[in-house]
Amino acid sequence: MFPTKTKFKFKRLSYQYTYLNHMLTVIAKVTAKEDQIDAVKTGLESVIAPTRNEEGCLLYDLHQDIEHKNIFFFYENWDSVAHLEKHRMAAHMVHLGETIKDLLEKHMEVNLLDKL
Repeated sequence: MFPTKTKFKFKRLSYQYTYLNHMLTVIAKVTAKEDQIDAVKTGLESVIAPTRNEEGCLLYDLHQDIEHKNIFFFYENWDSVAHLEKHRMAAHMVHLGETIKDLLEKHMEVNLLDKL
């Protein structure tokens, strides 16, 4: 689990989202320190394959900002909030958090989206 004082933290999804029983889109923004771009990128890339093999993962893609190379985005689709919650606590995600927490400029920003 991610300690709440790190720069790589997850808050438990608020109760209002726990009822969602349909596909959920996630956009997560990760901002690396300028001198840690390669290390953060390597860490982020390391979780792609195991995440794509997780139950409920429909899409899990990593993107890098063209102009600001220290900014990365995960674009994700999950079968349900329950699957996303499981993903957030998966061993490879916990390891990632421990590995890159001090390499980030600020906390990860996570947006949960419904397709209209």
